[in-house]
Amino acid sequence: MTLLVHDFSMDRVAERLLGTDDREMFKAGPITIGRQAFIGMGATILPGVSIGAGAIVGAGSVVTKNVDTDTVVAGNPARHVFTTAEYWDRRSGDFQWQQRRR
Repeated sequence: MTLLVHDFSMDRVAERLLGTDDREMFKAGPITIGRQAFIGMGATILPGVSIGAGAIVGAGSVVTKNVDTDTVVAGNPARHVFTTAEYWDRRSGDFQWQQRRR
């Protein structure tokens, strides 16, 4: 997973349109990840985004907006797929139980 707490991409656009000077444009913001949230491998979370408690972010997703609690998102940009309750109803039969590793 990649957590980006700053973004200078608009600075490159400003340089192309306005030329360079002693200033640079940026966006910065903290990332918040709620309790028991699951972030899939290769996901990227952008500045200022909050991931709600119990939320699931699909592998390889690019999260540009806040993710609600108990919500499953996936894609680029990440979009709502279903709630975690709907995910349980649809997919729990695909998984196996085992002893929890501690």
